[in-house]
Amino acid sequence: MADEAGKSKSGPGAWGIGAASGLVVGTFVYIPLANLLLGTFGLSMPRADDPEAGLSILHWVVWVLALLLLLIPGIGMMVSHRLRHAGIAYLGMTLVVGGIAAYAMISGISPASP
Repeated sequence: MADEAGKSKSGPGAWGIGAASGLVVGTFVYIPLANLLLGTFGLSMPRADDPEAGLSILHWVVWVLALLLLLIPGIGMMVSHRLRHAGIAYLGMTLVVGGIAAYAMISGISPASP
């Protein structure tokens, strides 16, 4: 629904639902998807304790590709006036949480890294 000024009117929980779904996707879907894509391209994450190990540009491209794939639902939600606020919250939360997760995995400070 749009009011007289043409601004979108979404329900009061749209921001919360979008942020919560972005948090879940950024936390529990992003890293497994990136690892799946790394395996598809035959890449592995270098060990943090190996000083000679380095990341190729393809590693970075895979992590960005995984994040871009997860942003598609948020972009789709932003097309609809009723879901625009949820889409913005989803995009913001997914970018922030996904960026932190990627930094943790790539830099080797994650508890999941060997």
